Amino acid sequence: MPPSLVEENHGRYKVWLGNLGALQQGHGSLDFRLRESSVMQANVIKLLDQLRSNLDESVAVVSGSRLPFELQTQPSDSDDDDEDSETSSEDSEDEPAATRSELRQRLTSINGIIADLYKLSFKIRSTTTRSKTRKAATYIEVDPETGVELFSQYAAYDSLYVTEFLHSLQKSSSGDEVESSFLIDRLSQAITRRRKQFRYWKRHGSKLATAHAPFESHHDEETQSARQRQSQPPEASGKALRDRLIRLDATPSVLSRSIFSGTEATMYDKKLDDLLETQSVVSYVTTAYNVDGKGVDLPPPPPGAASGSGFVCPYCMVLCPPRHGTGRSWRAHIIQDIQPYMCTYPDCAESNTMYNSRRQWLEHEGSAHRKVWQCFEHSGAVFGSADGFRNHLRSQHPEDMTDEQISDVIEVAETYLIDERKKCPFCLVELPSNESMQTHLAYHLEAIACFSLPRCGTGDEESQASSNAPQARSLGSQDSGSKGSL
Repeated sequence: MPPSLVEENHGRYKVWLGNLGALQQGHGSLDFRLRESSVMQANVIKLLDQLRSNLDESVAVVSGSRLPFELQTQPSDSDDDDEDSETSSEDSEDEPAATRSELRQRLTSINGIIADLYKLSFKIRSTTTRSKTRKAATYIEVDPETGVELFSQYAAYDSLYVTEFLHSLQKSSSGDEVESSFLIDRLSQAITRRRKQFRYWKRHGSKLATAHAPFESHHDEETQSARQRQSQPPEASGKALRDRLIRLDATPSVLSRSIFSGTEATMYDKKLDDLLETQSVVSYVTTAYNVDGKGVDLPPPPPGAASGSGFVCPYCMVLCPPRHGTGRSWRAHIIQDIQPYMCTYPDCAESNTMYNSRRQWLEHEGSAHRKVWQCFEHSGAVFGSADGFRNHLRSQHPEDMTDEQISDVIEVAETYLIDERKKCPFCLVELPSNESMQTHLAYHLEAIACFSLPRCGTGDEESQASSNAPQARSLGSQDSGSKGSL
């Protein structure tokens, strides 16, 4: 049983514990998440029971309580059995020792069990099923030295950034500037809210893993001792491994007291999960371009994210499957986190709403700002209100229609016009079509939203719009020093 593989599985298990709050109690616990999903609950318990069983059997072998299966003598009842046994022994001698080792097989089983736990966690705590909480909107952070509330300072900084950003766009494209205070206020406030959301997610992730902290106390010293094992005699190395397994064996007993027993977890919803499983990533992200045909440079995925067993997103702090670590899936994940799309019309009743899909955003703009009611019999009769269309039906269509029938006709006749704006409200560039306007606006919204992304690994919330792109660490890989720019 190679110590490096034991440590790797131990580390993966710790990440699983911390990300789901498995050792937490109350509203931040795994119990709370699965309180209404007995099937998912049973699957988690089954895997944990299997993990404990494999750990118990491994400890029994390493501690000397019993011999491993490959060293136990098999009794025979007849000479024929002896002959068969000899043949079997000869065949087994041709097999590699590693494949005949019970401990090796136990380790393989443990590795598979943890992989299955990861697969369940991708469903239990998914970015697509995560509900937005009011706690993030009211989150505050005070500088202990000055007593200043940090996000109030960021708000002024974000407003200045958006002001300069829009003025720069307008001057470079048309040489003119227009009054865009509603956009400045709306976009800058959204950046500050995103900062709060990212900080809240980081704090939330830390709180989920708080009860998991005792494992850290001996992890570093075990990592250091692993480097010394090559020089240790076999007996000393075996004792260190035995101690290691005994410590691991204590883990399930702790879980049995807390699993299904301050932070609030999102409840697992199987119906919503099944619905989202059928949706394509295209429904969440499509490529947006500027007038030069260039898309927004989003942060790259963690190194090795697509090849490992999973990775923790450095922004939302959620354990993600490998398929989210590459290409369009990673882009869709980032778009989910930053929710870049917002209404670009003035005087909007939902001006603060942020959307994570272009479809939702465009549906809002159409239904809230370009909604009309069109008479099917009079092609030129288009009305800006339901009451206007109702009056038209009563005066121009004298058929005997009940109020209920009129309401049905009004509902069917509802539609919305295409975006007739010729100039982009951000940069004042003239665009040839409604489709090009949508793609162009999406580009600006995505670019501005990226300003809120934190610098991973530094704890610094300062904008990285003109700095290096953040890097994330994939499970089982080392921190990378490579950078990319936004």
